[in-house]
Amino acid sequence: MNKKERVLALKSALTHIAKNKSLVVVDSLELKSNKTSEVKELIKTLGLNGKVLFITANDGENLYLATRNLGYTYSLMSDEINCYDLVNADTVVIEEEAVKKIEEALK
Repeated sequence: MNKKERVLALKSALTHIAKNKSLVVVDSLELKSNKTSEVKELIKTLGLNGKVLFITANDGENLYLATRNLGYTYSLMSDEINCYDLVNADTVVIEEEAVKKIEEALK
């Protein structure tokens, strides 16, 4: 798959997610610690169900460590996203800064 096709596929997947209201934009996904209970509380607070994909703008190591213990959550940095992960998730939670980085990358 060439670069133009990949960019078009990502744009299409993101548009589909936004139209289906399964996209949640938050200010920050920084966690104080890498506790799984913090991610569970965040999911409960946001009222999310099913598979949840968290997209961060930076490293987000605490988020990665906290989500890997839950079978229905996973996290990626904004430069690691792909169509499979976007379509496979029921809900995508993304940081505002990550949105800006993705917009810049898809221009």
